[in-house]
Amino acid sequence: GLEPYEVSQVSLLLFAAGFFFALQTEAPRLLAVPLLAAVPIGRVCPELALLLRPGSFGGDGARLRRTLMNALACLAAVVLAFLLVAVFRRLGGSDVPPGGDWERSR
Repeated sequence: GLEPYEVSQVSLLLFAAGFFFALQTEAPRLLAVPLLAAVPIGRVCPELALLLRPGSFGGDGARLRRTLMNALACLAAVVLAFLLVAVFRRLGGSDVPPGGDWERSR
């Protein structure tokens, strides 16, 4: 397995590569943001990866429930953060249209 510092390095490189790719391809925000957010979320909430391997729980229903609750709490926090950013952006009266086209906003 990887050491913790190696996992950190890989996740940082993965995030940087994804960010660069999203900028170069002008990927839609609704696709790019959740995919890029998955990298730090995976580091903070490793339970999400466990959900992809249901066999790792064996017959332990309590462990599965605890993992599901932790994963749902992480996802709820991310959704809440996205909603707060959207609300504050609207309240701030951003003069950039939702598509981010700076030329049309001038």
